[in-house]
Amino acid sequence: LNEHPIYIGKSIDLRARVAGHFNAEHRAPRELRLSQEVHRLEWEETAGELGALLREGELVKTRLPAHNVALRRKLNQVMIEFDADGRPRYLPAATLPLDAFGRVYGPFNSRASARGMLGALAGEHGLCMQVLQLEGRRRSSAGGPCFNYQLHRCRGACVGAETAGQHAARLRELLAPWLIPPWPHDGPVALIERNAARFREDIHVFDRWCWLGSVATLDAAQALARTEARIFEADAARLALQALGGKPAVECVPLATAQCGHAADASS
Repeated sequence: LNEHPIYIGKSIDLRARVAGHFNAEHRAPRELRLSQEVHRLEWEETAGELGALLREGELVKTRLPAHNVALRRKLNQVMIEFDADGRPRYLPAATLPLDAFGRVYGPFNSRASARGMLGALAGEHGLCMQVLQLEGRRRSSAGGPCFNYQLHRCRGACVGAETAGQHAARLRELLAPWLIPPWPHDGPVALIERNAARFREDIHVFDRWCWLGSVATLDAAQALARTEARIFEADAARLALQALGGKPAVECVPLATAQCGHAADASS
């Protein structure tokens, strides 16, 4: 029996999710293959959506299940950084330095998808294809206006009708939803996710947008915060960014000042 997982997913209603894969009336070819290959089901319970998404991403990236094709493609994610002239650089998300926050945008599943997004923005908002390095090398080296300028779809950064600063400012505004901002805390924090109906509480520890792990107590969270490993993972960073914005609702506790269980006991 092959112990390698073939599919990893999350659901609020596990029974309905599993039944959906085996419903003969609506079974797509993908579900048909899945139903024929499965031999065993395993599950883990989390306090809520944040914990489920973090755990799903971790398991998909470490166990590489055959049917999680979309999530597995994210292993080669890139971020975009711009030089002083507004020209893009594509950085592997997996090796992003932790001092880059506030000036990098993403994640994008690949360099091609990042370029595609920039091309779409250029077409919709009059950005310059030459500045964004989206034209072929031969055309770019020939000089003159970009192709979009000739079609009246570029405001003219390639011919001086728009300054580099103006072009860069418009680009930053358009890319704002993809910005990974500077870490807003002085140190690591615990994002506490509660499920009152299930009497469950999960504590997700983050520092500089890096997920250090999820634990059940603040004592354990403090121990995680003292570890030195900080590995940036773009999808986990996005989840933390959303959680700190209130979706899903979590309590944020700075671990530098959090009161752990043994300290509370000593004072009581």
